[in-house]
Amino acid sequence: MAPFEALYGAPCTIPTCWNEAGEKLLAKPEIVEDIEAKFKEIREHMRVAQLRQQQYTNHRQKPLEFIKVDMVMLKISMSEVEVDEKLSYPEKPEKILDRKIKKLRNKEIIQVEVKRMTWESENEMREKYPYLFG
Repeated sequence: MAPFEALYGAPCTIPTCWNEAGEKLLAKPEIVEDIEAKFKEIREHMRVAQLRQQQYTNHRQKPLEFIKVDMVMLKISMSEVEVDEKLSYPEKPEKILDRKIKKLRNKEIIQVEVKRMTWESENEMREKYPYLFG
């Protein structure tokens, strides 16, 4: 199925000539046949591409089936998750991994690397999460 037909539910019709309607011949039959041949070729190329994508998708999908004797490992990332009205939760750092001093022109800022692999200001971290510095 062509993209236009998939979007609008009708096949694409392209006029071959914009002259006034009437008894006149719109275009030479050779031109019309050439245009129709090009459309068929384009449709065939699109069909081949869609089949290739479908085969690739089907090949990469593996159905999971378990029986009672199978050993399955479940990974749980957090013990307790507090969810607010928007179904989001605040991330709390678990551990301080490293410290560094960032030197600016006029002052030095002490930063700490927390377990989620970001560098934060030590003063802000001490205010928000004092249990990490205990």
